[in-house]
Amino acid sequence: MDRFDRSDIKHDINVSKLANFNHIIDFSITCLNAIVQSIKAFGINSIATRESIQSFIEYRKSLIAETAIYNYLYHRLKVAKYDAVDEYLHNIFELSENTYNYYDAYLEEILVACDLKQEHRIVREKKSFQTLIESNEFFAKLLEILIDEDAILAYLKVSKEFMDFINEHDLRTIYIDYNDELEREFIGVNYKLDENGILKDIKLFVPPIIDLNTALIYCHTVSSAFELYKLLGKKVTPEDDERILKTSDMQTEIYEIQYHEKEQKLLPYK
Repeated sequence: MDRFDRSDIKHDINVSKLANFNHIIDFSITCLNAIVQSIKAFGINSIATRESIQSFIEYRKSLIAETAIYNYLYHRLKVAKYDAVDEYLHNIFELSENTYNYYDAYLEEILVACDLKQEHRIVREKKSFQTLIESNEFFAKLLEILIDEDAILAYLKVSKEFMDFINEHDLRTIYIDYNDELEREFIGVNYKLDENGILKDIKLFVPPIIDLNTALIYCHTVSSAFELYKLLGKKVTPEDDERILKTSDMQTEIYEIQYHEKEQKLLPYK
């Protein structure tokens, strides 16, 4: 992500943080009122009082988790793709609003129960979503959009000569829009043979890394290209094609296993 895109994303993160700051102030006022009214109406050990306090605890934990996500993302934007991060922020903002509205509505129900002196009205509605403290979904997605191309290249142990070769001019590495079904069909390695079957050139058609799936495709494609690069100036036989496919399949499988092992260490909920 370039400097201007990072600046744009950082602005969006700061806007979301400000919105959460305003939410916690409003929520704290409503919650304090609910606690006071619950104690007056039903007593300090009542369901109403306990639920008011528990709502504050849960909502505050959700905001802390959201802030941790923003801070983690804020310092790692260089390796991410703008569109993937932009979509991610939109989704987490929507979840944040749903979380606030859910808990705020519940406190309002508690206040109504206090006014009517009807504690049996205090029943939590079932949510249609999971908050940040109930699921690893958003934490797992965060790790995916921050997968670094350079880390995959390091894992594959590609040579400097190979990198110089594919970076020699823009036409050797072409990024494909993975969300476009027509473009997606071109993903892979395209190589050129001369009239004698000698390998003369290689082109990579890869997707930008926006999730684990595209990272695996990128890994497999680069692995294949690197193995082919070792055959430049030589004939490429069917046996070579089979060997390269097996090697790339194995490299991608091992990468996925290692990724999930690292992911399990970083996810907050086991």
